[in-house]
Amino acid sequence: MKKWIYLVLVLVLASCEADFQTWKDLNANWLVQNKAHYAATDSLKVMPSGLQYKVFRNGYGAIPKPTNSEVWVTYTAKLIDGTVCDSGSVKSLAVSDLIPGWQEALCMMHEESHWEIYVPYTMAYGVDGSKATGGNFHVPPYSIMIFDIELHDVLNY
Repeated sequence: MKKWIYLVLVLVLASCEADFQTWKDLNANWLVQNKAHYAATDSLKVMPSGLQYKVFRNGYGAIPKPTNSEVWVTYTAKLIDGTVCDSGSVKSLAVSDLIPGWQEALCMMHEESHWEIYVPYTMAYGVDGSKATGGNFHVPPYSIMIFDIELHDVLNY
């Protein structure tokens, strides 16, 4: 009996890992396709870190610093399949407390800028993703995150 339970458990875990591998592959391919889609234009910028971004509006105000700045942003977070994970308007976010993809992007943005950023999983929620209440994944492992960000104000620049 214990052998059967162990076998079922191994099969279930292997199935979950295979699903995450498929999701990981889809996400990796998506970044390559996104870059290729915009190759004929200059609208997509690609950083050495892998961060990709489009500028809808460049502001002219202050630029946050990674160590001590706080920002007021309006944002929407999505997965590559269009699923909205989060959105809001937050008036006091410490740049140093944010995921690396946000830190890199915000430290290039002027106040009143509006960008869309495409964050590789290595600069977002990584191989673990993030779990919502109840244990289900809020952001699955290996997820590229797409953020629409408007930077309204910068404190301590």
